[in-house]
Amino acid sequence: PIAAFWGKKEEIETSTLHFDFHELDRPYVEAVAGPADSFHRTLRESLGLPPMGATERVSVTVVPRNVSLDVLVDGTLVNSSPLLRDCNGGCERTTKFSAGLQAQLVTRSLQESRVRNHVQPTWEPMVSVLADWLIGHADELSATMNDGAPVAQDMGTVCRTYLLRCPMTDIAAYSSYPGYGEYRRMADAYAGYQFYDALVADRGPEAIPALLAAFGTEETWSDVVQTAYGVSVEELRAERNAYLQTLCKTPESAADEDSRFAR
Repeated sequence: PIAAFWGKKEEIETSTLHFDFHELDRPYVEAVAGPADSFHRTLRESLGLPPMGATERVSVTVVPRNVSLDVLVDGTLVNSSPLLRDCNGGCERTTKFSAGLQAQLVTRSLQESRVRNHVQPTWEPMVSVLADWLIGHADELSATMNDGAPVAQDMGTVCRTYLLRCPMTDIAAYSSYPGYGEYRRMADAYAGYQFYDALVADRGPEAIPALLAAFGTEETWSDVVQTAYGVSVEELRAERNAYLQTLCKTPESAADEDSRFAR
């Protein structure tokens, strides 16, 4: 691409973000700047991170060339011009730009949380699941954190899949079945979503910061659960099962199926 085609360099600031871009991309930046700022503030609060100071802003650079969605060492977020995005299928460039920026903000904010809480490597799989959960909830994160509302999906299918595995426990419930490997990734993803859905629904917006803090001090799952929430793994699992029954169309059959898979 010819850089001069994009015009002169321009800037836009919100309360937490600073955008550097070229004038041809102004309509896209103006469209996403406000919603991205709101998402960023909610995201930081959801992770227990302090509000950014009056002079602190995350730099977002939009460049007239194809680049990966990077978060640089200094925390700068780098994006390609939305005009370079492949939209042959009729996609909305603003929507794709917004989604990419949300994912970058999740990556950056979680890294800050890792450092702040001294998260131990043992718990990286759970933090990775949290990243996916936050990105999946990006468009309704504020409502989710306040109301505990799950991601909109076919709850009958989700309910059946959730029952196959609870994160960190009952692993043998599905891994012992020959030929089941192709479904494991999907089951893990659904179970991870359900785990954080249930935490926020049952314990409110403080649930995730408490978990991240425990990831920095504890080495076993039982100690994490006890430190974060003051309950045993069995009690937390019972809460999860109760949450599942609110999602499934037939609570009695869901409880029976859960017992069968947990053996």
